Amino acid sequence: MNTKINYYKLASTRLLEKIISEFSYEGIFAPVQNDADQEVYTIKITSVIYYKFKATKRIYGNLIVHQDSTIRHENDCSEVADDAIRFIIDTLPITKINPVTTAHFIKELNNTIYADIAILQKDKLSASEIYKLPYAYIEGNMTGHPWFVINKGRIGFNSSDHANYAPEMQKIINLSWIAVNKDLITFSCISNLSYSKITQKEIHPDILESFNKTIMTNNKNPDDYFVLPVHPWQWENVLKQQFTKYIADGEIIFLGESTDQHLAMQSIRTLSNISHPEKHSIKLPLNILNTAVYRGLPKNQTINAPMLTEWVKTIAKEDDFLSTCNFILLGELASAYCKHPYYSDISESPYYFTEQLGAIWRESIHSRLKNNEKAITMAALTYIDPDGKSVLCEMIKESSLNVSQWLDIFFENTIPALLHFLYKYGMVFSPHGENSILIIENNLPVGLAMKDFVDDINICKNPVEELATLPQEVKDVIPQVDDDYLLQFIHTGLFVVHYRYISTILADKLNFPELYFYQKLHECVERYQTSNPELKARFKRFDLYKKNFEKLCLNRLRIFEVGYGDYSSRPKVISTGQLENPLYLGKRFKEINTQEFYYNKVSFRPFCLEKDLDTIHKWMNKPHVAKFWNLDKPKEHLKKHFCNMLSNTNQNLFMLSIDGREIAYAEIYNAKKDRIAEYFLANDNDYGWHLLIGPEDAIGRGYSKLLVEALSKYCFSELGADKVVFEPDVRVIPFQKIAPKIGYKNQGQINLPEKQAYLFICSKDSFNVGKEL
Repeated sequence: MNTKINYYKLASTRLLEKIISEFSYEGIFAPVQNDADQEVYTIKITSVIYYKFKATKRIYGNLIVHQDSTIRHENDCSEVADDAIRFIIDTLPITKINPVTTAHFIKELNNTIYADIAILQKDKLSASEIYKLPYAYIEGNMTGHPWFVINKGRIGFNSSDHANYAPEMQKIINLSWIAVNKDLITFSCISNLSYSKITQKEIHPDILESFNKTIMTNNKNPDDYFVLPVHPWQWENVLKQQFTKYIADGEIIFLGESTDQHLAMQSIRTLSNISHPEKHSIKLPLNILNTAVYRGLPKNQTINAPMLTEWVKTIAKEDDFLSTCNFILLGELASAYCKHPYYSDISESPYYFTEQLGAIWRESIHSRLKNNEKAITMAALTYIDPDGKSVLCEMIKESSLNVSQWLDIFFENTIPALLHFLYKYGMVFSPHGENSILIIENNLPVGLAMKDFVDDINICKNPVEELATLPQEVKDVIPQVDDDYLLQFIHTGLFVVHYRYISTILADKLNFPELYFYQKLHECVERYQTSNPELKARFKRFDLYKKNFEKLCLNRLRIFEVGYGDYSSRPKVISTGQLENPLYLGKRFKEINTQEFYYNKVSFRPFCLEKDLDTIHKWMNKPHVAKFWNLDKPKEHLKKHFCNMLSNTNQNLFMLSIDGREIAYAEIYNAKKDRIAEYFLANDNDYGWHLLIGPEDAIGRGYSKLLVEALSKYCFSELGADKVVFEPDVRVIPFQKIAPKIGYKNQGQINLPEKQAYLFICSKDSFNVGKEL
């Protein structure tokens, strides 16, 4: 067995599946769903080449590709698709990525596959083992950005660099140190800190004395120099050559390495001290291109980081609500920035040329934890081990709570502080998984910490009252944006970048429907809003419940919008289309679930997976139901099926009773968004329904007419339908007799993949029941 090629194929296959999923989500291509089997999709490229795969559609419209299901077809030949690079080349006729971008993009994909192979070759830790590791070691076990397909592109690293400095390799890094003439450095710190305090905490006295001797050996006075850490890669690959003038005239002096051991965090450029975890984390420039940008240190953010830290932390400290939250802002307490002797004088030079030398000292999470608290990167909640087990699911399992209970605690301890900054101060951070740290105790979430918040602070352009007297020095450096853009930091930065993946994991692994997840999120937002009525006007202004929000696309940013050219500023993501807001859907789902509908003798209640699985399993396996629904399956199969149904935002599921006895199950769906729209001219307000009667003794008792009347009435009165449709199998005679009496007109026979059916349509005007409408 050729182990190398097996690792390559496995890494390449998983990347191919991710590319299909994320490119489909971003609209780079549009797979066509199979009518006969709605889990089967096809990407047609040319008349002779196409790809076919199985996938589950999720709440954002994204497709989760089933592992190892993708087949490449060319002419009359087919083979398992395991070549991500070949897929990119094959699909060029439909993606239309330009040749220069394609070549660079493939370079990043190859780098990503190389890194993923190294991960596959590591000793495997289980999901339950990973989240129990110390914080820095958890970071090193993460597998990269869940959305970017080039999440380990790392242009600038060679294979040795990858082995020594990639976070997942978990190699010990000893920082290099240099002395830089104070005249070249802009040093900043919070008010109760100083350069001397930083060096005393970070550098052992013996090491500092050795550094000073080296400076004096170069005939320089240590009092004229700042001592700064540099990343070993940056020193060897950038600074020694690009700062040659300063090095030659003794303005920069190499001092050697410190003895403290560090590990690279997920961002690669931030290093955590594992010799003394309470010491600062160090953020250093690393001029490699990874995901969206070069990982340098921008001048303005670096210089102003301590001032912004102090300003935001003062707000948090003095706010009564925030003081009750276990919400930690890991401050960037001190910074140093050195401008380049030449690049800084070039107007509009590529941004990374001016971000080569500097340092930021950030609070360590270990210095802020209470007794018995543990920190894990929020990104760990998306981690799935080689056996398919999830960190998130293992945490829930070991907490002894069910999913719903655990999520209540999770949201209550992570969301309110972010909401409060938004609603009261018109301020947001970027709370995606890599920036957020979950604080847990006894396997339960008890708080949230934010890092890198200084880089991503944005405030509303039209300031709220609480920021009306914003200090000028703050106003000068914080981006001030429109309200809709501000909300993107929550919608995209949290919901799409993070919750999109963990809601999928809970649906896939624990059969917890995605709509249940977003209902839980809504309930947390609702509790915050109810307990803060004085901010009611802000809830309307910063409306998180808009039905749709703009879709931002990270992969499009690279392959279409900016490519691999040089720019004077960091690229910004441009919106592409609209997304249905899952928070809005969660709110609507709760509203539906808390209402019962009554008409004549019929009552509706929402279908509940936990409560109704046994009943629906029994009904689906009855011969009179099975021959039409084809769901006479084991209970676990039905549990997965109905979990996916409850994650489909285009429909609602109900249990129906007559005279208090539960006898039927129904699905009501938007016809315009359903395949039935291929068979008639559908409008946005057209709805359809499916119905089954479960108990045999309920057949032939005249219940069908009552149920059809009630379903139709619900669509017209509760949903505001213009037309209502249903498509009974031609063998179902009772519905064909009942429908015309109620106002439905038979449009003739239609051929659906699973049945021959009649299409019946009823308009609001022709509905013969309840003319009070």
